[in-house]
Amino acid sequence: MFWILATFVCLLLDRQTARRRLAANVMKIVDAHGESGLQKVVFGPGSGLHLWRLAAGICAGAAVAVKWNSLFFIAAMGVLTVFWDMNARRILGLKNWGLVALIREGIPAFIQMIGMGLIVYLTTWIGWFKSSNAFYRHWSNQFPDSGAVKWLPEDLRLLWEYHTSAFKFHSGLSSEHRYASQAWQWLILGHPTSYYYEAPKFGEKGCTALNCSQAILNIGNPLIWWVFIPAIILALVIFILKRDWRFGALLLVFAAGYLPWFLYPNRTMFFFYALSFEPFLLILLAGCLGVLLGNRTSSVRRMRVGVCA
Repeated sequence: MFWILATFVCLLLDRQTARRRLAANVMKIVDAHGESGLQKVVFGPGSGLHLWRLAAGICAGAAVAVKWNSLFFIAAMGVLTVFWDMNARRILGLKNWGLVALIREGIPAFIQMIGMGLIVYLTTWIGWFKSSNAFYRHWSNQFPDSGAVKWLPEDLRLLWEYHTSAFKFHSGLSSEHRYASQAWQWLILGHPTSYYYEAPKFGEKGCTALNCSQAILNIGNPLIWWVFIPAIILALVIFILKRDWRFGALLLVFAAGYLPWFLYPNRTMFFFYALSFEPFLLILLAGCLGVLLGNRTSSVRRMRVGVCA
């Protein structure tokens, strides 16, 4: 959860700083050659070095190292950051803004996020690389002619086969579980997970009644989670009608973290899988509340209506 959110924050900071640099470079051209000179620039100007996007790549690698489903988030954010660059060039009226953004921003963005993320991810496997008896370290000795990536160096090939085996196992995991919860149940808190339960008798573990119960249940605040649903609908309406990029970005990241789970309807899942996208729903909810309350120039009546809503 933390590293996914950190990736998003880094990309927001990159969006802000890159747009400032791009606007400054555009003004330099306009000051030197006028607006007509800007139309003569076929492949530019640039938006500088995206250090925050590089930081996003580091966070992305750490996120995937924690849990593989972070890849869906990272893919969505990668598309999002390039789209922001494209839109910035469109707003400034730059020539060939789409193609130039794909080449000048898209390719470096891929290297910064995916390349740096891959490096960070592999560093988390240093212990496995250094070990001689770790799981799958001798797989090629048992299956010398098997595998789809024989061209990779031996260590990377073994790691790839390890990942392939793990992915096949987890994607096909369909065993019954008492606290399993399908993706459609998460937003309504349909089937939370029990982390701990004991039923001590009188005199045991501080029990002063005939029978006692001790339980730890993984369940969110119903008021907040149930309100997420109308908040998502309102955010979608705002994005469609007002083209507010903030709501669009949050909806995209939420969808990237939630919808892929519906591709595995038979897989054993649990409610706590939803925790990865919960921060984005909280931000989305805060944004919707802000829209309902209005701003400083809104009337007192408008604010009261927003509070009641």
